[in-house]
Amino acid sequence: MGVIIESYAFIGVATQDGGPCAQVWLPPGYILTGGGAYEMGGKRNNVLCASHPIRNRHGVYSGWTVAALDPVPLAVFAIGVKAFEDGKPVEIEQHVFCATSALVPEPGVSVRLPAGWTGTGGGAQDNMAGPANGNLLTGSYPLLGPDGKISGWSASGRDTQAGHAARVTAFVIGIRGAQGEALNVQVASNPSMVTRFSNGPATTRANSERNAYNSYA
Repeated sequence: MGVIIESYAFIGVATQDGGPCAQVWLPPGYILTGGGAYEMGGKRNNVLCASHPIRNRHGVYSGWTVAALDPVPLAVFAIGVKAFEDGKPVEIEQHVFCATSALVPEPGVSVRLPAGWTGTGGGAQDNMAGPANGNLLTGSYPLLGPDGKISGWSASGRDTQAGHAARVTAFVIGIRGAQGEALNVQVASNPSMVTRFSNGPATTRANSERNAYNSYA
């Protein structure tokens, strides 16, 4: 099954007044395949403690969330795709697999895709056990199979103060055909990541495909 994937990145920006978290949601018709975040505050000691997919009110993973140690301006990205074969839309099944570590000072965990799934992206969250931010993410990265494709995701954290244990969760996003068949995908378009941010009003939702695409042109 030769499928052409059209990939777009949508951005949401939260001001410092919005708190240490930001989210962005895909417009209808797009399948979530990945995401990421950028801390715009420039604070030397600030770090991200979560960047991972989130479910909408229907239980479908269609957005991305990010959290930082301190309330700072945050940019959050959600990557969505549409699939076509011979010019016709193709149904794609998406699933997010996750695993959570034990409660330890230096947590780490990996999650693997089952056979038949094509990996597209992933994320991580440091689930700090107490109110103090004493355990933070140190790693969130893909695991590659012998064919060089994404086969899983790994996450790790570390206590910044002795005794601050936490659990970390790793997320990996997989896609396959609607009938359960593996996809042989080819990326047709993928606009580059934004490098400058507008001085206009901040938003935490990408309102349209056109606006999101223009932000990355």
